[in-house]
Amino acid sequence: MLKKLGISLILILIPTQVNAETAIDCLAKNIYFEAKSESFVGQTAVALVVLNRVKDKRYPDSVCAVVYEGPTYESWKTRKIPELSENERVYYPRRDRCQFSWYCDGKGDEPRADSPLWKDTQELAKYVLLRQDELPDITDGALNYHADYIDAPRWAGRKHKTAKIDTHIFYRPHVLRM
Repeated sequence: MLKKLGISLILILIPTQVNAETAIDCLAKNIYFEAKSESFVGQTAVALVVLNRVKDKRYPDSVCAVVYEGPTYESWKTRKIPELSENERVYYPRRDRCQFSWYCDGKGDEPRADSPLWKDTQELAKYVLLRQDELPDITDGALNYHADYIDAPRWAGRKHKTAKIDTHIFYRPHVLRM
């Protein structure tokens, strides 16, 4: 009986740990590719925007779904095989149409595993996810941001500017709907 109970507990805990590790990886990649050259505060602000989106009903409800949100197209290799299941099909993001530009810019999306910056962003992602209910939102509810060295996107004029941290300008809707 105890052995069965132990196996049941392991089966209950594993998906949570896998989901947590996946969320950490997704959030760390977003921090890394969007803000690796920013300060700790700037990187935290980028992470908080992802978490704000997860809480907002207009966005997907998981960290990875938020980070990888955007239109996709199916690979020509799997598209020509009608008997493949949906899980076996391969999809790619449409170039320059994603929520976060690094994901669909045509460049590689895997940081060097031995990079100190990558290790630091992984630790920050873990910290932010573990303490998200305790951290003050230094972005004041921001759901969007852009770098200050580019022209403001069209959507920026319809949003309320909340903060400028390092090279990012943060925005939230005029009316928050969480």
